[in-house]
Amino acid sequence: MSAVSSPQRVLPKPDFSIFGTPLSDDEDLLPVASESASTVEMNQDYFAVVPPFPNHTNPFSIETTTAAKTNSLFSPKKPQPQSTFETPEKVKTLKRVVREYDFENDGEPYGTSKKQIAEGIKALNTDLTDTPNKKQKSTQSRIVGRLFAEEVVGQDPVSDPVAYHTKAYEIAKASPTLKRLFGAIVQADRTAQHKALSLPIPIEIINIKHLIEADKRGFHLCLPDDPMYQQLSDFRHSYNTVFQANFPVNSSGKTKFSTFFPLHGVDELVNVIQSAEPIATIGNRFLCHVPDQLFLIEMYKSDGVIKSAFPIFFYKVWNPESLGYPIVCGKRLVAPNELLDKAKLALLEYSKPSLNSNRSNPIRYTIESNLIIDLAPSLPDLGVSQGIFMEFPRSLFQGLIDADILDAICQEA
Repeated sequence: MSAVSSPQRVLPKPDFSIFGTPLSDDEDLLPVASESASTVEMNQDYFAVVPPFPNHTNPFSIETTTAAKTNSLFSPKKPQPQSTFETPEKVKTLKRVVREYDFENDGEPYGTSKKQIAEGIKALNTDLTDTPNKKQKSTQSRIVGRLFAEEVVGQDPVSDPVAYHTKAYEIAKASPTLKRLFGAIVQADRTAQHKALSLPIPIEIINIKHLIEADKRGFHLCLPDDPMYQQLSDFRHSYNTVFQANFPVNSSGKTKFSTFFPLHGVDELVNVIQSAEPIATIGNRFLCHVPDQLFLIEMYKSDGVIKSAFPIFFYKVWNPESLGYPIVCGKRLVAPNELLDKAKLALLEYSKPSLNSNRSNPIRYTIESNLIIDLAPSLPDLGVSQGIFMEFPRSLFQGLIDADILDAICQEA
């Protein structure tokens, strides 16, 4: 679209609480002045709400301007000319593909062209370094993400997270092509790191049923009003508010233990998982800190899909000056020397040759020169099956086993 002179247009402030805003591929920015409302810009496919300027002044003139001229007005200093950003043709094609094509066959033989999606993914992953292009990269990824939710999943992740994540996970599991696409959408937005857009941020798909329904592999949120809550047994409570309990997995009475989030609903669970920040990773496994929460989360991810997420029962950085750690409510304090001795013994035993291929590596993660070791199996009297994490300096284990063997154990974790 070329720049033309036109009278001032006043547009209503948009509401993106649902994914229903019409989309277009117009590349120009049309600024609109308003004395009482926030400045609104129409940038390509979306309306972005920009906070009011200080003292309620508005530097925009009534005349229509080009994208380069409008972008320069966002600087509090003297306006500097900036180059316009053209939406990559491959991203435009990807948007059309998401809108128009049948995904039931994962691209073959009647559905979307896998080549078109692959080219769109490549375009989203293009390295954009300067600030204006970072903004546009976030814009494009969020538009495609919104289209994915609206056209492919047909559910709103905000208003009904259970319905959205349930269907999105089923689609991602059945279609590797779409799974890679959504992973690229999330990664592109995070790489750009632009936080000033009003479009919803692309969120990773969560295997939500795995977390909220009792089965043989999952179940990590059980609310007091859930009938299953009355069937939980053998509770263990952590001082970080997480609890462990056994639950029945079939009518024969067989039970399984799990750690449970101390949360109040599925919406809160989704928010906690989406706000988690990785502090350590090994392969597709992530240990995450959650802002404003006392517990850590362990996640298993694949592309843009969170296959599992559960709270860690206990985590501390080892301190030799501690008087003792209250790991389980109502149980004994555990002295730091005992924890170190248990860790050394666990590492020494694991370093020995064994025919048991199912034994667990006590090292869960490494953070720089520290080792995070799960000591739950070494403290059976506490009754916690797994998830008693202690972070030790690696130097404490020098001389215990060969350095090369310790390296191998760390890499194997």
